[in-house]
Order: sequence, then structure tokens, then C-alpha cells
Amino acid sequence: NTPVSKKALKLLKVIAARATQPQAVVKIDARLDYPLVDAASVGAVTFLFDYLVDSQYVRREGAQRYVVTVVGWEYLGRMLLGEAP
Repeated sequence: NTPVSKKALKLLKVIAARATQPQAVVKIDARLDYPLVDAASVGAVTFLFDYLVDSQYVRREGAQRYVVTVVGWEYLGRMLLGEAP
């Protein structure tokens, strides 16, 4: 049973991994991608997207399209270095 914070970090990592460059718009289809973040359903992924947007880690760029923000890249960098959020 993965904690919500870890699921959100996994989703952020999925978006970042699909970005070809820092400002790239990435398509994520919750119907197909929800297992990648240990989510139980599409609704759970939607909740995680809302969390990432509200936290300013990602920005919505239309239906199923997201961009990792500077705040999101900085957060990922801290996580990679093992620093607290």
C-alpha cells in the first residue's frame, strides 16, 4: 500500500521522464498510466494530478497534457539528492 506522497512523486517522475526538455509538454493518459504510480483507479490519478498542480510542481496545458514547472524540477532535484522536501 503506497502512501499518497510516494504516488505523487512517482507521477511527477513519470512526467519528468517523458519530458524531452525541461519545458516540454507531456501527455499522460490516466486510463493507461495509472498502474505506473500504484494508483487504484483513474480517479486516484486525477487526485494526484490535482495535488501536483495545487503544489505548483506541474502545470496543466490542456486535456491530458502537463509541464513540470521550475518548482517541480527543483523538488525532483532535492529528492534525487536525498534532501527533505
